[in-house]
Amino acid sequence: MKKWIGILFFAVCLASGSGFALIVDGNLSDWGVTPGSDWNPDTGISSWVEDYVNYSNNGWVGPGYGGQPYDAEAIFAYIDDTDLYIALVVGMAPSGGSPIYSAGGSPNTSIHHFPGDLAFDLNGDGFYEYGIELTGYSGNSVSGQYYKHTYDAQKIGNIYNVLDGNGWNKGESISQYTKTELNYKSPSSLQVIGNTTVAYVNSADKPDSYIIETVLPLPILELTSGIDWNIHWTMTCGNDIADLVIAGFSSNPPVAVPEPATILLLGIAVAVVVLNRNKTLIHTI
Repeated sequence: MKKWIGILFFAVCLASGSGFALIVDGNLSDWGVTPGSDWNPDTGISSWVEDYVNYSNNGWVGPGYGGQPYDAEAIFAYIDDTDLYIALVVGMAPSGGSPIYSAGGSPNTSIHHFPGDLAFDLNGDGFYEYGIELTGYSGNSVSGQYYKHTYDAQKIGNIYNVLDGNGWNKGESISQYTKTELNYKSPSSLQVIGNTTVAYVNSADKPDSYIIETVLPLPILELTSGIDWNIHWTMTCGNDIADLVIAGFSSNPPVAVPEPATILLLGIAVAVVVLNRNKTLIHTI
């Protein structure tokens, strides 16, 4: 019996350490990702990766120009029983990117664009109903150029329900993609529904990139069963975009698939009950 107890104890320890334990700290090792060398996350994590920036092509990042500071490189997402975890890899620092490259590759150091915010389209209608403030910069424009911003640290991590199209700044018409900078000049279009942790740090593995990491409580989301939904990010100029489409859940709210560790622990618990029962029967016969 002592031998069985020892085996079961070892199995419990092994199982309890085999599941995801994501920490919002800007380090993607817990995702199984090493930016710049290994973009493949652990099993169960959704991903979109496009690290295609190339200075030899005059800073083209697709759909626009800008070089590495304007490169959208990857989005990762993982959902458990209670939360949606999100990680991005981008070329733009929290303070913005400069210079801007023109189509011919010439820099324009007078224009200073900033990172956008995280946007969510949860019902597939093309409108981003939710947003998370990533940097605390509120959109102010000068002569139509979005390079003058007001910093407000209290906004970082705010979760917004975006009530209408005025809730997002349109930015410049460099590309056809929706810009995702929350528009604080239209307060009636934004409703704060919570706050969360945001990490926005320089990557230790890829020094020319930055890691953005955050988490969103599932009860806030209004997911529609069977409908794909989209996580979207771009900077205020829209030079490059990051889009991750998540397959529609079969239930609402979504139910996470049990991890192998959870299933193993359940089996171990059953085994312990059976062993105790057999031991009791032997002593009572």
